[in-house]
Amino acid sequence: MRLFRLARRPFVQGSGGAFSGEGAYLAGSRWNTPGHRMAFAAESESLATLEYLVHATSEAFFHETVLVIAELDDRYITAFDAAALPKDWRSFPPAHGTQRIGDEWLAAGASAALQVPSAVVPRERNVLINPRHRDFGKLEVLAIEEWGLDPRLERMHS
Repeated sequence: MRLFRLARRPFVQGSGGAFSGEGAYLAGSRWNTPGHRMAFAAESESLATLEYLVHATSEAFFHETVLVIAELDDRYITAFDAAALPKDWRSFPPAHGTQRIGDEWLAAGASAALQVPSAVVPRERNVLINPRHRDFGKLEVLAIEEWGLDPRLERMHS
């Protein structure tokens, strides 16, 4: 499966690269509580863009941003049954139920990645990545490309 992730260049080149899970480890996310490493990618560049925009809190998010394109064979990805999601899974701030799902998936160690619905576009999929899983090394970064936001979208954050 081809995966896409937007990130600021300093975080891509730092220790562990774009999929280190450092941000989620420090702050938690929709799919994990703080103290658990988890990285995220989208199944399309457009979804990766929307996911990035929804988290952009300042103009700094648009400086030194790169697109990371990666590949992970489907056999290392488990699909989560969306019917098992709690009713409040799209809430903000994130619900404890969805964080528990991610924490339990990490603890079980059953797969390197977990395909889940996007809270931004529920009919599309994101992929949670466990950087501590034994098969994490199967994730291959294919390219790191310069990326620039269309100025019409950037106005939304000014």
